[in-house]
Amino acid sequence: MSTTAAHGGGGHGLHHHHNNQNQLHLHPRGRRAHRSGPLEWTAAVVFTVLAVVILIAAVAVLVIVLLLQPRAPYLAIRSAHLDGLVYDQTGTLEAELSIGAAAENGNARSAAAFTELELRVAFRRMVIAVLRADPFVVPARGSLPLGYVARSSGIPLDGEGMEAMEAALAAGVVPFSVAGEARTRWKVGGLVPFKYWTRLRCDLKFFWPNGTALDLSCSSKPKSKSISYWRKQILRREEERGKRIKGEHHEKKQRAQQRRTKPRKRKKKMKKKQESTTRAQPSDRQKLLQF
Repeated sequence: MSTTAAHGGGGHGLHHHHNNQNQLHLHPRGRRAHRSGPLEWTAAVVFTVLAVVILIAAVAVLVIVLLLQPRAPYLAIRSAHLDGLVYDQTGTLEAELSIGAAAENGNARSAAAFTELELRVAFRRMVIAVLRADPFVVPARGSLPLGYVARSSGIPLDGEGMEAMEAALAAGVVPFSVAGEARTRWKVGGLVPFKYWTRLRCDLKFFWPNGTALDLSCSSKPKSKSISYWRKQILRREEERGKRIKGEHHEKKQRAQQRRTKPRKRKKKMKKKQESTTRAQPSDRQKLLQF
């Protein structure tokens, strides 16, 4: 009788112990479920604040643009002259051109920096000279002249180039082209930094043999000076910044979720291990029977 009583009490005690284990395993899950709500609310508040800040910044920049009406720095060809031209029957071209370029900055409150400037002189899409300049700064409402002498020696022309040169010499007008770009950096209203590439494409025609340029009017000045042009540029920039910030926060959120899921997997493994150990251990009845 005492043996069966001990067995009944032991079985009841083991059953109660397993219930406690189940409660211990379920309780942290409930806590994590309650924690997920505040985390989601915190993320929503953070994203809302960021969206409001970006919107305010865009509106502030737009107000500056409306009031100050900034002007983009640009490149221009102010003068050109064909100093020399030698072309033989074998299709070899030698030319010398004097080109007067200028970097212009029409902003009243901000200087403009020009870097990576490169101009390419070509005849019939064949580059005969490359003109470059070191980085420089143009003051507000200023202009910086850039004088170049482009020389080419022994440039072999293909069949189309030879035909074009012969036709140009017969007509007395020789065409060349100048194309290039420069990276500019300046501040809208002296406050908001802005940078972009200004690109130049000019078709130059020279009377030959005097070498005078005709109809010289070429610059990389934006065709549209309207406020809508700058509004689109600045809004596009603010949108890209917002997407970048949103992507960074999304990555941080994913990393946080991964960190939260790893302890769950470890606890599940520990639970399975505990269950396997409890199943492997013999009960009191089995011990008594073996005894």
